[in-house]
Amino acid sequence: SFETGLREATIYPKNLLPAMKMLGLNPMEQEIVDLTNEIARNGFIYFPEFSRIIHQKFRAEDEEAFRQNMFKVILGGYYVF
Repeated sequence: SFETGLREATIYPKNLLPAMKMLGLNPMEQEIVDLTNEIARNGFIYFPEFSRIIHQKFRAEDEEAFRQNMFKVILGGYYVF
């Protein structure tokens, strides 16, 4: 949904917060600033770095919440828990 259109699997740093919220995460504003400073390169966030951050955030939650969120993401939110 947020891919830049450059066909390089990138998103703009301004879209990091909405992308994380779309996945069910609710990071604080300062956390977004820190993450952007950490992973943005050449004005873009590349998919491998984005995936690593998302993986860490989901793993920080308890294991059951992680499984439920991944299930919803994979199936597009068609099922209710």
